[in-house]
Amino acid sequence: MLRSLWTSASGMIAQQTHLDVVTHNLANVNTQGYKKRRADFEDLMYQIWREPGSPIEPNSLVPTGVQVGLGTRVNATPSFQTQGNFQITDGPMDWAIVEGNAFFQVTMTNGEIGYTRGGSWQIDNEGQVVDENGLLLEPAITIPQDAVDIQLSPTGVVSVRIANETELQELGQIQLARFVNPAGLRAVGDRVFVQTDASGDPILGELGKK
Repeated sequence: MLRSLWTSASGMIAQQTHLDVVTHNLANVNTQGYKKRRADFEDLMYQIWREPGSPIEPNSLVPTGVQVGLGTRVNATPSFQTQGNFQITDGPMDWAIVEGNAFFQVTMTNGEIGYTRGGSWQIDNEGQVVDENGLLLEPAITIPQDAVDIQLSPTGVVSVRIANETELQELGQIQLARFVNPAGLRAVGDRVFVQTDASGDPILGELGKK
């Protein structure tokens, strides 16, 4: 009886985690750059009452044995780093990664580099390009105060048009990061991930280059 109760409880705990993952996905259905997750299950250890292949007569073996499982648990909640849907806006700093599972880079408040698929960028009071939470784009790009137009080329070059000038002025190049195993990144909230041993080191490159 106690074993049955524990097995049932493990199933309820695992299903609760599954519901937590599903409801978190639903809650973030309109979150820009969010990547949905799933709950993967595994069975727990077994009590072996009779080993498969145990002899029962001099010339006879048990074909299957008796193995009683002790429940289940969630062993992973991987994220789907797939291309999402695009939304066309009129914002000159709404940028999207069109192909691949690359990430924008941001400098977090602790100085660590974070990685995000969010593409809604802003300009802070010092002219620096930041995300919606004020995290600096990495490598940093600063927009001059007298800029009247901001443009992003297909290769990731950020240019501006200065007042009373006709030529565009290049400010910098956006550098993307890719990972051998993006599902191994650790989510820290605000659509930002950080690398782990499982994700591997970032592979840096420019837009249009793989």
